Amino acid sequence: MFLANAEDSPVFNGFGPDGLDAAFDAAVLMKVLPKFHGTRGKLREPLLNVFAWARTPDAGHELRKQVGELEKEIVGSEEKEKARLDLIEELRGSPGEARIVGGKTFAYPRTALKALRMLHDLYTTGFASFA
Repeated sequence: MFLANAEDSPVFNGFGPDGLDAAFDAAVLMKVLPKFHGTRGKLREPLLNVFAWARTPDAGHELRKQVGELEKEIVGSEEKEKARLDLIEELRGSPGEARIVGGKTFAYPRTALKALRMLHDLYTTGFASFA
């Protein structure tokens, strides 16, 4: 319903050139991620899956491989903290545009950025929530 209303809205052009993809990104950010809250044991894998999906939504069976790669790159304690913070900085930018970070295009950059911030909280404090 959000997408249908977004398309009919006079501010639809505010979603930029990506249009419906950017609106879908906003919908996932507003309606799905706020339901995520909890400890590292509960959220690590779901947040990694969301982050990988936001990068390549059509990955299908390759998603598990991507999650494994992400774990090697950004998941961990202090030694991975700089990598997470660098990636957060790179993902910031023009919302609504597919962002290229580290040679990879993110289909849903807003969702990816929030999931990554939540992962960072998870590994620095042991708990994450949408807030």
